Amino acid sequence: MKLNLSKPSSEEKDYVKVEFSSDTDETIVQELRTYFLTKQKENLKDLDSHKVFLINLITLISSLDRIRYYNDHESLEIEFDSFIEKTLEKLQEKKSSLTLKKNEIEDLLKLNGFKRKLKPFQLRDLERLISIDHGMNFSVPGAGKTAVSLALHTLLKNDKNINLDGLIVIAPLNAFGAWDDEIEICFDESVKKNFKFTRLLGRYDDIENQINKNKKNYIINYHKFLNPEIQNSIRKLLIQGKYHLILDESHRIKSETSIIAQSIRELCIYPERKDILSGTPLTWAQSDIENQWNFLHPHEYLPNANEFRNYFVRTTKRDLNLPPINRTASPAGRINVEMSKPQKILYSKILIPALNKLGGKISTSNLKEMRKCVIQLLQASSNPYLLTIRENNEDYFMGDDIDAKLFREISEQEFSPKLLKAAEIARKLASERKKTLIWSYFVHNVESLATKLLQDLNAQFIHGGVGVGSEEEEDTRESKIKKFNEDKECMVMVANFSACAEGISLHRSCNNAIYIDRTFQAGHYIQSENRIHRLGNNDKKNIYYLESVTSASVPNIDSRISRNLQRKIQIMDRYLNDPDLNILSESEDDSDPLDYELTIKDLEDLINEFAKKE
Repeated sequence: MKLNLSKPSSEEKDYVKVEFSSDTDETIVQELRTYFLTKQKENLKDLDSHKVFLINLITLISSLDRIRYYNDHESLEIEFDSFIEKTLEKLQEKKSSLTLKKNEIEDLLKLNGFKRKLKPFQLRDLERLISIDHGMNFSVPGAGKTAVSLALHTLLKNDKNINLDGLIVIAPLNAFGAWDDEIEICFDESVKKNFKFTRLLGRYDDIENQINKNKKNYIINYHKFLNPEIQNSIRKLLIQGKYHLILDESHRIKSETSIIAQSIRELCIYPERKDILSGTPLTWAQSDIENQWNFLHPHEYLPNANEFRNYFVRTTKRDLNLPPINRTASPAGRINVEMSKPQKILYSKILIPALNKLGGKISTSNLKEMRKCVIQLLQASSNPYLLTIRENNEDYFMGDDIDAKLFREISEQEFSPKLLKAAEIARKLASERKKTLIWSYFVHNVESLATKLLQDLNAQFIHGGVGVGSEEEEDTRESKIKKFNEDKECMVMVANFSACAEGISLHRSCNNAIYIDRTFQAGHYIQSENRIHRLGNNDKKNIYYLESVTSASVPNIDSRISRNLQRKIQIMDRYLNDPDLNILSESEDDSDPLDYELTIKDLEDLINEFAKKE
């Protein structure tokens, strides 16, 4: 039995021809075909038969260990052509690393126009990062990952043996401003005028025109990268020059099967240097980190938790000497909020059929329906009015006995007890001249709080529908953030996690946060908490968690989800070795958005939690 891997003779770029000999066991062929399919976003390209087909080059590289297993244990003889051998040799070459001491680092940075004085922990991280081929910076938000990355790039770019051509950053839209701000802070005038990021936004034609202007530094957001033509343009840049590629908030590619993750992974063999940045690189299991690791090291196994610590840097909140967060009520900052009578009835009418469904077997086939069921429970707990503004409500409700009277009562109560409680706390804080950040997953909650309940406090809001732009433009994220940070009469910011949990700093102006919703994404919660708890303001930070109180006999979804999140954070601690995460998990204080993060394992845990008594 033989497996020949070669460069196709056709014009198929970035592909490998896979050819099994006719005597190869059919089981082996099918197993490897199935495995390859999990590694790429497109189907296999069959040629003469199912034993001769094309796979993406990256798929091959990330599958080598699996292929070699069959060579070692199933007597499958593997042959590489010269192209494949040279590609593998290139991957194993030592790249873009330096050996420098802290004093040398500081001198070289100053010599090359990097004016910002790095803090001791930043120099420590930088010294480690420049000594390895590709880096992982998992420091907490506020530790200066962006500044360290720019310093790293400066050192590599100006080393005569490396001599990088430019920098490409893939980041969330809301992080663009932070990168621009750091350039202003970090570099002197002689460097700044040539070190501007070209924002790759708009249509493909616009982006292509920007790239063709031969700029050196580019920033693009993850979703824009979904465009295949844009992917090809970035690929050309990486092939033609020596580029440093940084993934900011790299947990965005943690899912191996997501199209974004697979698209970005296909770039992994081209950059001269790669770095990933995230304060929350994993929030569920080891699998969260695997795709990020494979982006950096596509031909190597992920090390175990103890060995993995040798490959990343992490500055913790203790390293920053930040005071602990004051969780304002016991236990763990929770404030119990009694549901209204119609809310209790609606919650129960949704919950009972939901429990019946959750009690059955959960599989990928009914995962969508189960997710919808849990979202409804969260809406009913947060603000049942949300359920009345959805289209086709009669089909949307899981409960089948929602009568017109109950529906009318819910429709007449736009502001749930949770929203009213959040407004009450924000008003009290405003009377003390203290600003407040309010979090909710649901867009309607965000807008209602800001534009109706708290309009007199000049509240601002941010969600996914608020565009990115400059501080001078009206109603952009940047202008709203500036107003909240600088306007003494703007006392409240209301935000959802997907738009505001990453890349935004509110810590200098705000010391108080209120959470209306709790959902399954531990990473988003930790990120959101760090909008106000980061280096630069050591004032006491106060966190308020609102938890709906149901009838005694009805399980409380808020507390159940909290326990689910505790376990996720404990897993993070095992890999990241951050004692503050243990404190966080013991405090039962997570909150974040849901939907695509709600896995079968989450649902199974929720069933088990519903079976428990408080």
